[in-house]
Amino acid sequence: MRRRAAGEGAEEAVLIAPSGTVLESATASMLWWEDDTLCLPPPRLPVLPGVTAGLVQERALRSGIRIAHRERTVAELDGREVWLTNALHGIRPVTGWVGQPMRVPPAERAGEWRNWLDGIMEPLPDS
Repeated sequence: MRRRAAGEGAEEAVLIAPSGTVLESATASMLWWEDDTLCLPPPRLPVLPGVTAGLVQERALRSGIRIAHRERTVAELDGREVWLTNALHGIRPVTGWVGQPMRVPPAERAGEWRNWLDGIMEPLPDS
C-alpha cells in the first residue's frame, strides 16, 4: 500500500472506510483541527489505538481543548491542519495531498505540540 502511494508521489497512504470516511494512515493515527477542536475518527471505526495519539488527546483534555470524534472524508479535510502521529515520528503535519486539489494551511499548532512531545520523551535504559 505504501509502495503504491509512493508511486503516486505520496509519502504516506491514507486508509479510508468503504463509506469514504478517513480512518488512519498506513503507519500513523490521523488527527485534525476544526477551529479549536481536536478531531479524530470515532472509536467504533476500525482504527488501531495509537500511543502518540493517546498522549495528544490526554494533553488536550488537561488543557481544556475540546476533542471530537467525527467522520470526515479526505475532501472534508481540505483547508484543515491535519497531523499524522506515531511513536516513531511523533507529530507530522500533512504538507500536501496527492490525488485531489486540496488546500494545506500552515501547521500553526504543530510546533508547540511537537516541542511538548519532545519534552516528555525519556531515553531508553542502557541494557
